[in-house]
Amino acid sequence: MIPLRDEGRIRGVPIVVLLLIAANVAAFLFVLTLDVEGAASLFDRWALVPREFLRGAAQPAATRQVTWIAPVSSMFLHGSLLHLAGNMLTLWIFGSAVEDLLGRTRFIVFYLACGLAAAAIQIASNPDAYVATVGASGAISGLLGAYAVCHSSARLRLAVPPLRLPALLLLTLWIAIQVVSGLQAWDDDGVGIAWWAHVGGFVAGASLARSMWVRKPTGSRLRI
Repeated sequence: MIPLRDEGRIRGVPIVVLLLIAANVAAFLFVLTLDVEGAASLFDRWALVPREFLRGAAQPAATRQVTWIAPVSSMFLHGSLLHLAGNMLTLWIFGSAVEDLLGRTRFIVFYLACGLAAAAIQIASNPDAYVATVGASGAISGLLGAYAVCHSSARLRLAVPPLRLPALLLLTLWIAIQVVSGLQAWDDDGVGIAWWAHVGGFVAGASLARSMWVRKPTGSRLRI
C-alpha cells in the first residue's frame, strides 16, 4: 500500500514537514556527491550503529561516531532513492495531518521524540548490532501512531484493491506486521529492516499525540 494524498482539510501550510523533507533530500544529495569510501565514512560517523553507540556512551574516545548526535543525524540519512521516496511521501501525508493538530513547535518536538524512542527500542532490540540504522521511518512511524489515535474514525481509500477501510484497522494491521516481522528477525538473526524502530516510534506517537495536540482533528481520509 502506497499513500498518495490526504483528502482531509489541513489548516495552513505544513511548514515543518516541508523543511524536514528538504533536509532529508539535501542530505541524500550530499551523500551522492561522495565517493564510496567517503559515503561509508559518513555513515560510520553519523548513522546509528547500536554497538558503537553503546561503546561511545561508555567511552567517548573509543569510537568514531558522534555518539549523542547519531540518533538524530541518522534520521536524515537514507540508503537509497526508493528508501528516501517512500519515507518522504509518508511524511508528507501523515505529517501534514499531525502538524495541523500539534502546531509547528510541538510537531518538531513530537517528531524528534518519536525518532529518539524508535532509536532507543532498536538499540535495545539488538545492542550488539554493527549494522548502521538509517532513515526517517522510526520518527514517521510516530506519525502513523498519532494518526491512528487522533483520526481513528477516518477511513482510508485504497487504490488496489479499491476499498475504503477504517484507518484504525489498517494502521493496527501495519503495526502488527512490524511486531511479527521483528520477532522473525530475532529468530533469523536478521539485521535488514529496523522493525523494532518502527514499533518504538509508533508506540511513542500513539502515546504522545493526544497530550500534545492543540487543535481537534478535522474529518480526514487518506487515499492509499
